[in-house]
Amino acid sequence: MQLVQDVRQAGRFLRRRPFFAATSILTLALGVGAATALYSVIRGVLLAPLPYEEPDRLTTVWSRFDRQGVARAPLSGPELVDLGERSDLFEGFAGIWPRFATLGGTDDPEQINIGIVTGNFFDVLGAKPLHGRMIRPEDDVSGAPDAVVLSYEVFARRYGADTSLVGGSILYNGEPWTLLGVMAPGFEVLMPPDARIPETSAWIPWRRNYAEMDRNWRIFRGLGRLKPGVEPSAGRAELAAVATGLAASEAAYVESGLAFDVEPLQEDVVAHVRPALLALFGAVGVLLLIASTNVASLLLVQAAGREQEMALRTALGASRGRSIRQLVIENLGLFVAGGCFGAVLAAAALAALPVLVPAELPRLEAVRLDGTALLFGLGTVLLTGLLFGSLPAWHATRGNLVTALKEGRGTPRPGRHHLRSFLVIVEVALAVLLLVGAGLMLHSFRALGQVERGFVAEEVLTLKISLPSSRYSYRKPELISAFYEDVVRRIAALPGVEEVGTIDSLPLDGGAASGEPYAYDTPTGVLEWGRRSAEYRSVTEGYFRAMGTTLLAGRFFNIHDDLEHPSVVIVDEKLARTAWPDEEAVGQRIQVNRFVGGQDVQEWAEVIGVVESVKNVDLTLEGIEQIYQPHLQSPRRSMKIAMKTAAAASPAATANLVDLIRREVTAVDPERAVFEVRPMTAYVARATARTRLVLKLLSVFAIVSAALAALGIYAVLSYTVRQTTREIGVRLALGADSRRILRQVVGSALGLASIGLVAGLGLAYVLVPTMENLVYGVGVRDGLTFVAVALVALATALVASALPARQASRIDPIRALRSE
Repeated sequence: MQLVQDVRQAGRFLRRRPFFAATSILTLALGVGAATALYSVIRGVLLAPLPYEEPDRLTTVWSRFDRQGVARAPLSGPELVDLGERSDLFEGFAGIWPRFATLGGTDDPEQINIGIVTGNFFDVLGAKPLHGRMIRPEDDVSGAPDAVVLSYEVFARRYGADTSLVGGSILYNGEPWTLLGVMAPGFEVLMPPDARIPETSAWIPWRRNYAEMDRNWRIFRGLGRLKPGVEPSAGRAELAAVATGLAASEAAYVESGLAFDVEPLQEDVVAHVRPALLALFGAVGVLLLIASTNVASLLLVQAAGREQEMALRTALGASRGRSIRQLVIENLGLFVAGGCFGAVLAAAALAALPVLVPAELPRLEAVRLDGTALLFGLGTVLLTGLLFGSLPAWHATRGNLVTALKEGRGTPRPGRHHLRSFLVIVEVALAVLLLVGAGLMLHSFRALGQVERGFVAEEVLTLKISLPSSRYSYRKPELISAFYEDVVRRIAALPGVEEVGTIDSLPLDGGAASGEPYAYDTPTGVLEWGRRSAEYRSVTEGYFRAMGTTLLAGRFFNIHDDLEHPSVVIVDEKLARTAWPDEEAVGQRIQVNRFVGGQDVQEWAEVIGVVESVKNVDLTLEGIEQIYQPHLQSPRRSMKIAMKTAAAASPAATANLVDLIRREVTAVDPERAVFEVRPMTAYVARATARTRLVLKLLSVFAIVSAALAALGIYAVLSYTVRQTTREIGVRLALGADSRRILRQVVGSALGLASIGLVAGLGLAYVLVPTMENLVYGVGVRDGLTFVAVALVALATALVASALPARQASRIDPIRALRSE
């Protein structure tokens, strides 16, 4: 019964102070809402099990070649066979190779991303189909029938989810293929970003002899499934021994060496976002502490005005415990109300998550505001409510009964004033910590924007086209070259297109560099084959001009650089500097892999040009050396078209131009389609997405925390001025200068801020090294950032103290003395 009375009394108290209640509830809602939303993200992205059978047994498997500087490369076919034959701790190994294909059967052909998989891929992954069956090992042999498995999304959109088609045929790359099965809605192959596995719409078997493939042709992103009870560390040790044996027995690894990296799939999928999410979660925790501290400070101010009420309750027989319980319930009610509104804010933030976060944040479908997240929010509310709500309650009831009844509100107790000052210092210190983090991320974002990328992204529009092997065989490379020559010529003639060219892999297209060997002439003879590696890229003559890549020496490709003429290459500045540091690179010879007739051949090529080095993988990394080959001499079926056009800056103009491009492409081949149309600036934005996300959220947290700290300073000073009105009046009556009073109040604010600033900078100095993986172009203990934050903190304290100081300096001595 007493508890019900206490709750009713708490409600009446809050209704009588609507501004105080609203301010406190909103402050808490921001902290609790942000914490609950980010907890939901961390739980869904980092902690929730992957949607496969026994996902804790799944690993990624990568080749590594330390002598060539290649940290993570896909597996070759023979390596998949070797792993399966020589491993005892894994149930199996599988691979997937991302490619493209065209679905027909309607008036509108559709280009889709596909995965070429090993026959055991779905078994190793632990995935089941919704309709039909999966690809099996018997489907993955030479001469097996053409067969495909579709995603449910494509099956429903393109074929109306007609289950009668399962087991029948669909038009795939212009030919009838058997539709084996359909995967469940939402199914996707989850792998780390450098695996370059896009959202895939279909899967087909490889149907070749893996053991007979070239060991240097590494195309398969490897997966392994450990046997039950086997730890990843044991599997890693076993594959290290396998790699040692292969490196000693296979000629392909004599110069490059070989190692295998084994990582738990779940950890590998989220490794690139884990530091950012954990840093943000820590920042949210700091924000919640600031919000709770701020409310505790406001509660102390409220409690100071209720001294006579508490003293009267005690005089009438209420115990101190009863009074504390009443105040705790009142204070806890504020925190619970803040938590309820915080849950609403968390739900709104999660609903906007696809817009707020980078596109490559994995597992967004697993992020939801479920019961566990709400329990986390409730636990956070109760913990902070009991901690920060009990302290003001305990402090409000510890005064002397007689003194409180005699003095009323006139004289503040020093202990309470010291506690409020301490809470403000804590707020300032925590706000300074967040400001330092935001400042470092701002420096990083600016540094990323000033990186020499090696290309100009502005006003460049890109799209992709892929040709099927059935009609465009590598045994007839002239057909491939003729298609792209015709398409490029037609696009170049469209209005608004200034330059156009193609490349088989755009910069910043979301993958890791995987080097292939080359050799080159030196003053003392030819460097032995395999000692150096580079990325090979096939480009048409207009590509560099379309991308704004600077030619440093020599010339670009032209129409004469074809199969009828000697092999030529263009190299980047890094390769030229490495191979011929004291000579001109143009005119030198380089021995390279050349892709002709469906296979790689080694031959000598003349260097005809040197271009600036391009950031192909990561804006923060230098990248490996680049070799550019003319598309006419080394054609690829899947190419990315880049065009310089002002239409790239306008979605409407882009849509109009793409309609024209589709018309021209279908004029060359009616069954071909364009896809992944996007401005080049989108690739740059994706490359800076993690930094931009952390910067935005940390900046918001820092601004809110600085505002709360300023509010705390203002509240303490305003209360102090109100409680010392009589003292200030006496001093003014005795001739004190009002400017001195003003300086004293401002000095109090700066004193509190300075102590908090020193504590906050010390805290930042200790903690900011944890952000080292997020910071670029600036040291984590950058002095300029620390100085700038100090100035911001002191300026904030000055602003917060302005109104209380002005009020104190304008007190009327006569009215102040009469009021007492």
